[in-house]
Amino acid sequence: LKTQVSSRGGSGAARSRFTEELTPIGRTFLSKDPAASAHFLVEFYGAEEVELPACSGAHRSAVRMPFTGGVADPSALVVFIKDVGAPSEGVDVEAIIGTINSTVKQASLGVDTYWFQMDNHDGWIASTAVALQVSSGVPVGGYYHDHGRGYTGAMDALVQIPHTLQTISMDMKVLPHENLIPIIQDDCRADTDLVAHGGLWWKSTFSAASPVVAADFAVEVLGAVRLDCPYAAVAPANCTAATWVELPESKLQLHFVRASGYQHYDGEIDVFTQRVR
Repeated sequence: LKTQVSSRGGSGAARSRFTEELTPIGRTFLSKDPAASAHFLVEFYGAEEVELPACSGAHRSAVRMPFTGGVADPSALVVFIKDVGAPSEGVDVEAIIGTINSTVKQASLGVDTYWFQMDNHDGWIASTAVALQVSSGVPVGGYYHDHGRGYTGAMDALVQIPHTLQTISMDMKVLPHENLIPIIQDDCRADTDLVAHGGLWWKSTFSAASPVVAADFAVEVLGAVRLDCPYAAVAPANCTAATWVELPESKLQLHFVRASGYQHYDGEIDVFTQRVR
């Protein structure tokens, strides 16, 4: 998550450590095929390709996204990079990308499946893109939360940015396409409808070994404000735990999620986190 920091007055000792305004200006993602990843955003989200200077040892592609509504600068930059020389430290990035892809494909066929890695996603308001993606054969997983209401309320439409670890979550009020087969997901979420606001990009969600610690960091270092969350901050092993915060000024929400019920084995989230560190 890339932000631009600008001062808002005050000086010396009289100045609060939260007098800076954090403005989200873009994202950078690992990609097995940066050009293809960038083209996906051009095709379905109205992005414009941007030429970047050559970078030794790395392949890069970038687009500018039409983020509007005060949540992000209209010319926010999204960069995809394949760094052939970067150490993996025991993390098989290509295997994770492939598993995310197969999981979303299964979900698009109505198979009740999810993986905690899919919690690394941005929330975009782009309902027309979902219908276009489904009709174009792009795998889209549709998830309702189990509140005993069946296929009602908001649905999360989840799509992977091709060749990356990143997914995009789009809240849908109605089923966007007759060929999308939704899933009812029981992850212990309270019956609360989330209200998305702002422009196209309104939230960034991160898988977290400890949502509490992640939220504390955002509050103490970034000056974020805690939000009510329909998940418990600490939850039983079969439930999802989460914390939500909001950045000042921009109102971009940051969600930290531990989906313990969607691991391939007990402790997988903790093992992955230690390897990334």
